[in-house]
Amino acid sequence: ENVLSNVEQVNDHHVRLHLAKPDVTTAHRLFAYPTQIVHRSFDDNGADLSKEAIGTGPFSLEFYRVGEGAKVVRREGYWGGADGLGDAYLDAVHFIDLGEDEEKL
Repeated sequence: ENVLSNVEQVNDHHVRLHLAKPDVTTAHRLFAYPTQIVHRSFDDNGADLSKEAIGTGPFSLEFYRVGEGAKVVRREGYWGGADGLGDAYLDAVHFIDLGEDEEKL
């Protein structure tokens, strides 16, 4: 069920979410796989994450397959981030979509 009724732009870097009713899962849904925060032109460019991935973090998207998973690989030359943590220590991260089937666990 979608409880999000409106998204308000507060300023250039902040938005305010307006919910139709209280929902404790909203914060989790904003960062949990397969949530996608995409560029404003994403829909206009075909809405295909595997072809229009934009990012500045320590990893680059190698592949994304709906119902299967995704793989990100270490971005060579990553600038280290404002937090000063430096380069990624992992070569890659695999996300496996197990779906809803309890037997797969």
